[in-house]
Amino acid sequence: MLLTIITINLNNAKGLEATIASVAAQKDAQFEYLVIDGGSTDQSVSLLHKYQKYISTFISEKDNGIYQAMNKGIKLANGKYLLFLNSGDTLNGNHIISDLITYLQTYPEKDVYYANVLFVDEIQKKAYTYEYPRELNLDYFLHSGLCHQSTVISKQLFDKIGLYDENYRLVSDWSFFLKAIKKNYSFQHVNQLILSNYLLNGLSTDYLFCKKERLQIIKSQYQEHLDRYLYINKPFGLTARIWLKLQKLIKNFSGKSKSIKTTLFSQYQEQRKLDIKYLFTNA
Repeated sequence: MLLTIITINLNNAKGLEATIASVAAQKDAQFEYLVIDGGSTDQSVSLLHKYQKYISTFISEKDNGIYQAMNKGIKLANGKYLLFLNSGDTLNGNHIISDLITYLQTYPEKDVYYANVLFVDEIQKKAYTYEYPRELNLDYFLHSGLCHQSTVISKQLFDKIGLYDENYRLVSDWSFFLKAIKKNYSFQHVNQLILSNYLLNGLSTDYLFCKKERLQIIKSQYQEHLDRYLYINKPFGLTARIWLKLQKLIKNFSGKSKSIKTTLFSQYQEQRKLDIKYLFTNA
């Protein structure tokens, strides 16, 4: 098996159904699909039984957080490469996994593949694409990171550098990538694909808590990079903050920009309706 998709979930039945629907609607692709539920008390477990024919394996039991759940999925996975698509996140189109598998077969043996992503804000009803840099380095990870929803990781890489650190609540995937770039493992940008849709109302949007955990990791594991980390992440001065806010306002009020954002969101909503319809029809 070339690819395993892993979904973790806890009491997010609505998001879980949307995720399963986007996976079930994939065409012309063979892959393994695992769902790791943290002992949900809502309708999540009922949904897992209802849509069991689309799921290779699922478990539902209490865990100590998202990274323990993700580690359970890694241990169960049979795929050479792993994609984490958590409840609420969805795939960007019904042929995207087929396209991804073709890419993996064409450009094999990389440690990490990262595609572009569609960010979705359901509150403001906007969506916009984000294109990652073609090349990544240590400075990039000291300042930013990769969305696991758009990142495909070789299962062997977890054997080489270890599973996700379960002591952190939100940033262990960032820590994993930082360790990988430090050890010179390969990162390949899949610039042709927008792999997934990332909902901005998830746990990882807790920016301040993420920032706190990242600093803890730098201080405890990468002391030699602390000064660089603090320099790269230093707060903007007043003038710079004002300029950035003005740029954001200009962009938001740009007719073209607003049109693109709302159009992408409409397309996102329409695809979700089609996926759910397919799931209901073929349940």
